[in-house]
Amino acid sequence: MKNRITSFKVLFFGVVAALMLFSGVSQAQLRVNQLTTTTFNSTYSTIVGNGGTSLNMSAYNISGYTTMSMPFTFVYDNSTYSSGTTLIVNQCGSVNYGSTIYATYVNRIIPSNTSYSNTISPLTGLQYVTQVYYMVSGSAPNRVFTIEWDQCRAYPVSSGASINYQLKIYETSNMIEFLYSGYNFNLAYSISYPHSAGLNGSVSPSYAQNVVYGATATNNSPSSNYRFSGLPNNQLALSPEAMDFGAQFTGVATFGIATARHVGNESTVNLISTSITGPNAADFKVISGPSPSSNLAIGASSTYTIQFIPTFGGPRSATLTITSDGRDSGTQIISLTGTGIAPKINVVQKELFKSKRVRLGDTTEQSIVIQSTGQASLYFTNYPNSFTFTGDNPGDYRVSRVPSNPLPAGASDTLKIKFIPTVEGARPATVNVLSNAENSQSWPVLLKGIGIIPRITVDQSIVDADSVAMGQTSCKDITVSNPGSDTLRILKHYFASK
Repeated sequence: MKNRITSFKVLFFGVVAALMLFSGVSQAQLRVNQLTTTTFNSTYSTIVGNGGTSLNMSAYNISGYTTMSMPFTFVYDNSTYSSGTTLIVNQCGSVNYGSTIYATYVNRIIPSNTSYSNTISPLTGLQYVTQVYYMVSGSAPNRVFTIEWDQCRAYPVSSGASINYQLKIYETSNMIEFLYSGYNFNLAYSISYPHSAGLNGSVSPSYAQNVVYGATATNNSPSSNYRFSGLPNNQLALSPEAMDFGAQFTGVATFGIATARHVGNESTVNLISTSITGPNAADFKVISGPSPSSNLAIGASSTYTIQFIPTFGGPRSATLTITSDGRDSGTQIISLTGTGIAPKINVVQKELFKSKRVRLGDTTEQSIVIQSTGQASLYFTNYPNSFTFTGDNPGDYRVSRVPSNPLPAGASDTLKIKFIPTVEGARPATVNVLSNAENSQSWPVLLKGIGIIPRITVDQSIVDADSVAMGQTSCKDITVSNPGSDTLRILKHYFASK
């Protein structure tokens, strides 16, 4: 029995060791002082009035705090805090795990001071804060938990200039960010109450700390944002940041080169996707580059060839986006711009078939002369279906000849239209010439054909010749009329008797 128990213990610890071995290096095994810390600046986006929920603290309460539950599992200082774990939110700029409630106005991030363990402080110290808000954004497993301290001022000032700052906690990646609406904002009150920012870990097995700002004699807000991450330092950089193709003729291609480079010092960068979006995305195209599943080793780079073919004149713009698993650089963009030099169009004829009378069933044809008057070739849109009929009677007209496409600058060509009336009377319609012309992308030409047809009516009264003696003559009138719109021709007349 003793051997069995010993065997069981060996097996148990073996399983634990195996689990630890196969869990790999992750942030769950890192203390706060082992996290990679980076600084960055960004545009501040407040959650106040944008989906954030107030924690309903009393304004300017330097000892104020409240508790809330973690919305998802989070790993901090080699400890896992499951969803629902209590988080203490302090009004003077910090949060901490556990049941200990610290005086909120003191400077928590003091080197080697173990009194404030398991504390995250984007800006701790004596200050006046109007309110604290929180918001959970995104969807599992990539949610972001944001806590924002609103209208922070130097104690005991309760009006005037202020800043906001945020703590962001990321699901799955376990990344932490400190963001500030204003850098180097003066919070001076007393040198006895300085401000600082950073992470305090647990006291067991030894105290760990990551001080990023201040700690002993600082009275301003930080000069940048901070990011703490245990993920590999694989970083993607894309250059240039903007690509201007200059002025180009419509329909003519020009090219530019963008370079993606792994500028980190760990692992590889896996390229995920490439896309072009924006108001004129169709004018730009990636014609060569690495496949979406490619990866870049440290220091390696790949190039993308971007094509610009303006379809219309004037400014053209879009955005090239390349996504990767770069730790802080997963999405990189290049602004794409260019100017199209567009052709101009002139149509000599403003209307066709004016007062043109055509018998129903017959056909007549007229021409439109189209001129390319700009500096670039004129392209007809959706060629050869570039000539559309609209109006009251579009079905009475047909295109019988289309001009060449494209039409070089200075050239002209002919569009021919047939009129085949189907109903008597005026048959108005419009033919629209669709092109990439700068001055008119849809040039209308009026069509004014008239359908005609002859008609006949005969007086149906009986012709009574009365009694006429042999050898004598009696004349009676028969009325034949044409109420139609075309000339009636009497081809033959004869008498028939019953």
